[in-house]
Amino acid sequence: MVYWRPRKRGRRKPIPKEPGSSRSKLADAIVRARRATGLTQEQLGRRLGLKGRAVYRWERDESAPTKRNRAALVTALTAVNPEVGAWFAQAIAVPAESPNPAPTAPALAAPSAPEILERSVFALADELDLPPRRARGALKRFVARLSAANLSLDAVQSLLEEWIQRTE
Repeated sequence: MVYWRPRKRGRRKPIPKEPGSSRSKLADAIVRARRATGLTQEQLGRRLGLKGRAVYRWERDESAPTKRNRAALVTALTAVNPEVGAWFAQAIAVPAESPNPAPTAPALAAPSAPEILERSVFALADELDLPPRRARGALKRFVARLSAANLSLDAVQSLLEEWIQRTE
């Protein structure tokens, strides 16, 4: 006699990350700032006019907040704790909403190459409206194709400029 068994339902286990990999700098900053203010994911989401699930996805690096949501994050965190809001704005490189920045601010050190790359990937993700993981993957494949073709960065830049002029 064969018994019918229902399929197991419920949450799937998250896909394990490769050893040594971690969350992006943005996701880590969101987690640290939220915990420093004492807000839950649901509370922070409500302050932004979103669901807590959106904050959960940002923190797990499954998606990234848009430019507007990043600015709203800075505003919401500043309202709860101004020090945390200022730290968060600096950590994600979103300018605070003050029309005249203080001229006496100390000069910041030039960003390192990994920071420049990470900011560029997030800018690309915003431009293409993709999650950062997909933008990183696309950029990685793009660079691999360029290196396989033995093209230098200068050659790529000149070819892109020519291509843009032809298509406009």
